[in-house]
Amino acid sequence: MLISVNYQMSTYLFDSEITQFNNHESTTSFTVSNDFSLVVERALHWSKLTDGAFDITIVHYYICGVLARVKRVN
Repeated sequence: MLISVNYQMSTYLFDSEITQFNNHESTTSFTVSNDFSLVVERALHWSKLTDGAFDITIVHYYICGVLARVKRVN
């Protein structure tokens, strides 16, 4: 089960479902699996319920990770 979740939601795997979704051209449709759709639906539910405190995007964490690596290198 965790292998399936990792394959769908890992931003580190170039062929994961979320990576393919993020890299897809926005002018055409992209079919997602039922599990992927359910995760996004629930995440949006919690985001709305918490007035955005639960943020479904990873951009904040990605930026923090990049900055942390830059600090370690310097």
